[in-house]
Amino acid sequence: MGPSVFPTKSLLGSPEGKLLETKQIAVLAGITLYTLDVSNYPSGMYMMQFDINDKYFIKTLTVQ
Repeated sequence: MGPSVFPTKSLLGSPEGKLLETKQIAVLAGITLYTLDVSNYPSGMYMMQFDINDKYFIKTLTVQ
């Protein structure tokens, strides 16, 4: 039996609360690597939110 897969929604927003990007991704139980192309975003702080089932995680992303 393979690892558990959790459908996940990722959201990227500005500190002002503007939603910039949303994606549906599949997260495996354990470690999942996630690549985000930020080359078109200006330098600054961004908020990332990952919604997994009934839980969510918020992380800060700094683009330099």
